[in-house]
Amino acid sequence: MSIKHQQQSIRVMIRLFCRHHHGSHEALCEDCKNLQDYAIIRLSRCRYGDAKPTCRQCVTHCYQKQMRMQMTKVMRFAGPRMMLHHPIMAVRHFWTEWRSKPKTQAKGKDNCQPSTSCQQTNETHQH
Repeated sequence: MSIKHQQQSIRVMIRLFCRHHHGSHEALCEDCKNLQDYAIIRLSRCRYGDAKPTCRQCVTHCYQKQMRMQMTKVMRFAGPRMMLHHPIMAVRHFWTEWRSKPKTQAKGKDNCQPSTSCQQTNETHQH
């Protein structure tokens, strides 16, 4: 999923959240507008570019803790409602998340993902 599509999804999710929780039908409330602006900027600066996985699966959390908590609330509320309000966008997101899931490794193989930093010892690699 491209950064452009992720930004579009974020805008729609924040709009759904704000409309339901803050009664803002015409425009976003100030808090939601700030969250949206923050998220759009962070996505545009993502080090992974269009190869970025979904936020839930990303190894780099690029949001500050407070903003990440707010975005989690928005996503938990709006995510399930996306199938009703924006089904194509929701299916695209689910497809991207499924496609970018880490593959399970065969028994006896190293479980470290290339994108994570883990400490490997000689003991874990002896067969």
